[in-house]
Amino acid sequence: MPRFRFMCFAGALCVAVPAGAQIGFDTAAYRSRGEAALRRLKSEPAPTTNAKNVIIFIGDGMGISTITAGRIFAGQASGGDGESFQTAMDGLPYAALKSGRYPNCLLTCGG
Repeated sequence: MPRFRFMCFAGALCVAVPAGAQIGFDTAAYRSRGEAALRRLKSEPAPTTNAKNVIIFIGDGMGISTITAGRIFAGQASGGDGESFQTAMDGLPYAALKSGRYPNCLLTCGG
């Protein structure tokens, strides 16, 4: 069972971090991996046929912050640093985001 240490920031946000996790790191490696992935995706040819079927995954309440928190948790739980962990959803070829907030609604309106 992995050992965790708890870190609190500003007295409100507490995060479980694997005991051996490196807190300070250089972001150049993340940037170069991202740029390499972007070059690879741009070099792939565009689809030439129309889709016969479309599968839509609707993750209600799954905003960017929720997906990122899940990715970091899964990465840390597997013994990594969390940020470089790739979920199955990250490997899907296409993704779209939709906001349900509108200027005339105080809360989300559903749409």
